[in-house]
Amino acid sequence: MPLNFAPQAIRMVMTDVDGTLITPEKDLTKQAKNAVSKIHVAGLKFTLISSRPPYGMRSLVEELGVKIPIVAFNGGMLVTPNGQPLQNFRLRGELIPDILDCLSRFGLAPRLYTPEQWLIQSLEHPHLQQNLYD
Repeated sequence: MPLNFAPQAIRMVMTDVDGTLITPEKDLTKQAKNAVSKIHVAGLKFTLISSRPPYGMRSLVEELGVKIPIVAFNGGMLVTPNGQPLQNFRLRGELIPDILDCLSRFGLAPRLYTPEQWLIQSLEHPHLQQNLYD
């Protein structure tokens, strides 16, 4: 069944951060900066969406001139460009011990974030070693 909707003009561009906007070495390339500049010049809105916490995107927000809210924690938090929370989707505290237990049983390394902290149980997980200084 064909979709019946009229195409609309693009008004906003959202991009992921790691592996999309920045290189694996965590560098924001000149090409990426130029592309975002062209987005601004075209009058389009531009923002970031990432699994990172808000503080993990501060430098990019500033460098790229982001003027509208950003999305952090894989959609778990919407914040202003200066990091003020607009919307949070949080786990109920009493659920956290059971969730951590379940993740541990599957060998997963949970990462817990607060607006200003990154909490981990161990530095020994390979994925954490790779991303420790993201």
